[in-house]
Amino acid sequence: MKKNILYRAAALGALPLLLAACSQQDNEPVNISSELVPLEVSVGVDTRDIIQGSTLPDLSNFGIFGVTQETGELQEDIENVGVEYVKGECALNRDVLLDERPTSIYAYYPYNETATLNSVPVQMNDGTTDYLYGCSYDLATGTNTTVNNAQPHATIYFKHALAQVRLIAYKTADYEGDAYVAGFVVNGVPLYGTMDVTTGDITDTEWGDMVMKVTGSNNLFVEGEGTTTYRFLAIPTDRIGDRMMLIELDGEYVTVPLPATVWEAGQQYTYTLVVDGAGSIRVGEAVITPWENNEEPGLVIGDENYAVPEAVDLGLSVKWAAWNMGAYTPEGYGDYYYWGDPTGDATANVFTSYPSNISGTDYDIAVAKWGNGWRLPTSSEFYELRDGCTWEWTSLNGVNGYRVTGNNGNSIFLPAAGGYNTVVSNASGYYMSGTYSRTSNVPGIMHLWINADSFSMAIRVGETNDLYSVRPVQE
Repeated sequence: MKKNILYRAAALGALPLLLAACSQQDNEPVNISSELVPLEVSVGVDTRDIIQGSTLPDLSNFGIFGVTQETGELQEDIENVGVEYVKGECALNRDVLLDERPTSIYAYYPYNETATLNSVPVQMNDGTTDYLYGCSYDLATGTNTTVNNAQPHATIYFKHALAQVRLIAYKTADYEGDAYVAGFVVNGVPLYGTMDVTTGDITDTEWGDMVMKVTGSNNLFVEGEGTTTYRFLAIPTDRIGDRMMLIELDGEYVTVPLPATVWEAGQQYTYTLVVDGAGSIRVGEAVITPWENNEEPGLVIGDENYAVPEAVDLGLSVKWAAWNMGAYTPEGYGDYYYWGDPTGDATANVFTSYPSNISGTDYDIAVAKWGNGWRLPTSSEFYELRDGCTWEWTSLNGVNGYRVTGNNGNSIFLPAAGGYNTVVSNASGYYMSGTYSRTSNVPGIMHLWINADSFSMAIRVGETNDLYSVRPVQE
């Protein structure tokens, strides 16, 4: 894994950030000179992000504060400094110079320009914003660290300030409707509060009703054939009375109580929701586990900070990546690549004589950038995806594409990301396979071609300079 360190101070550039949990110990002060040097912040992967994953979302911003170890006083020049995070690199929004004072660095996410060290505004909206807090920390020793002009590097580790709630839903076989879930409203939960960056504690200030977003296919599966998972985040609270859900089911509104459970920061609460033959909804007691994405493995940052998603089991011979290479969400277009270029830097096709298959070889961009068994799909695996799943042209967060659902109920989203030479997006997409076909009258690169009217395998003459999206697979 490559980590790029930039320096920001005077003419120098800024830095990346690393993520996980705080301890209560600190490094001992050292005697050093009074020379001023730039603060450094590094990037890594040991945290959680919005509901799923283990990195900060790309194009996000977080804030940092500096507290002098000896006096416990906030340093004015390290007060709510904004940091922009883009594909593993971070840039401070202003210069920060360190003197000889040992200084603890505290951080929070997402950035808010009105935040103070002990009061970051928290607003739940639809329960999808993950509030994080962290500090400069040494994972190997389990101790807090400090920075100064002799040791200016702060490795920040974040952890969750919120609780995650999951609803695992299905219907019984005797329910006669579609069990179409259009949305949820969670009543009697804290909606607003303030977070202390040093502890992650949130003081709630206003309670009310939170509307949950529901996207994608919303018909519930029959028991034993699959389940549908809904998630939202919540401000931790020990007030458990009058907690209700209003569920829009097949055009009717049904009110059900949520079992009384204390919601704590960093914990995941999984409730089973069953629609029975009478149209009643039963909600089981919560199963409590640490919020560690037990069902969906966390992201990692691969070579050159490529964000690697979970592998989705569609009931096929291989598992499919949850998003395109170079993206960080299912609907993200990602980057575009020439066939056979493992660097991602080529400006034209790399072959004059084409091998029949590069999947899993040294010419495979997924092998080079993601590793861990990821590779390009073969044309046979694309055919299996085409024929063994249900395809629905739809829109996800404003992006057109296909939701591809396996017989087990799991699904992936393939955005119409464009490709070839023009890279015209949101109307069609071209997904590279590792196969070069020699069976056609016009041999060429096999790829998946999608638009609103069709999804099919196609052949593109290999000698042309074409760009493709990449959706890797894993055994």
